[in-house]
Amino acid sequence: MNGKALAILVVATAGLSVAAYLASRSGGGQSVETPAGIDAPLFPDLAKGLAAARTIEIRDGQRTVTLARGTASDPWTIRDKHGYPASDRVATLISSLASSRIIEEKTSKPERYALLGVAGASEPGSTSREITFHDESGGTLLGLIVGNAAEPGASGTRGGVFVRRRGEAPSYLATGSVVADTDPMSWLDRVVMQVDRNRLHSVRITRHEEGPVGEDPAQTPILDLVRPSESDLNFSVRNMPPGRELRAPAAADSPSQSLGYFAIEDVKPRAEVNFEASEPAGPTPGDDRAPFARATSRFTTFDGLVVTVRVTKQGGVHWAAIDVAFDENEVVPEGERPEGAAPSKRKPIDEVRKEASELAGRLGPWAFAISEWNARQLAGRLTDLLKPVEKPETVGPQKPDGVVDSPPPVQGPG
Repeated sequence: MNGKALAILVVATAGLSVAAYLASRSGGGQSVETPAGIDAPLFPDLAKGLAAARTIEIRDGQRTVTLARGTASDPWTIRDKHGYPASDRVATLISSLASSRIIEEKTSKPERYALLGVAGASEPGSTSREITFHDESGGTLLGLIVGNAAEPGASGTRGGVFVRRRGEAPSYLATGSVVADTDPMSWLDRVVMQVDRNRLHSVRITRHEEGPVGEDPAQTPILDLVRPSESDLNFSVRNMPPGRELRAPAAADSPSQSLGYFAIEDVKPRAEVNFEASEPAGPTPGDDRAPFARATSRFTTFDGLVVTVRVTKQGGVHWAAIDVAFDENEVVPEGERPEGAAPSKRKPIDEVRKEASELAGRLGPWAFAISEWNARQLAGRLTDLLKPVEKPETVGPQKPDGVVDSPPPVQGPG
């Protein structure tokens, strides 16, 4: 059966359902009973199975991801990412399974499963995804094969998703949608930290250069930035070389943007990355900025939060390690706020202590793969923020006033 024939079948089935419903509502017709199982929960015993579940395996024809937990009260983690904590998407998956109800029964014939996308994930050409809950011993508690989405139609066809319970022949059209991605990174929060730029008081970047940086003071491996008060719009350079100036008033703000939306591309245990070394990096064609170098960035906020980020490059990937602490000595005393200034972003000290402890525990054990752009921000060099030095024009030797060049003497014959 081709796609067009399937569409006709769905429409015809929906039309029969509508006709039966209208007949049951009309005064002169005989009522039609709802078939057994229709409008019943897709998984009536989900709560019982979930309590015993220790892993959730999601697979398609190409790959498998496994979510795991030690006990029923433990949070879910991603086994394929070294046990990194999973996001709220796991709760969303479970909620969607718990709330899904059967709209109508579809085919029980294996040769027609492919039309609805409910053939097993291991079947050739299958586009389905299989979700299986396992208990502590690896036994199967319950499973679902998720097929194609069914779009609502003008003829009365209800939207939903085609599914088939593991080990059963009948397939169903069920309510809702079930998101079952097999990419391990889709099950974690990619944004691991967000520190409002307006909270930042200082940024100090130390590039661990492998060779000399030159005699020019602007080539220093240290970039020291500060925003003296919360009312200051831009950062300034503490170690500005004499006679130099920024490319633009906000040029020194770029490193401070790194923590505002710290997104990651991969994760692994910190012990697996050597942050004391880095692959050599040459200049990027068409980019006049300093090449990437292994670096340490230290950010402080007005309310005492200290975030230290180390970046390196290993195996062609930029990795970052993040340490977070509270330092009472970094709390900047509040002065008088200018009239019309933006509200303070400061948090109470106890709240900052708690924030630092939570971030340190969550981020400390891990190394995070980040984009090259973010890595370059975290390894910025002072010279990249400054206007180029204007070279003086080359001028020939000057003649005393009143002296003019004479034409060369004419040579006579012989």
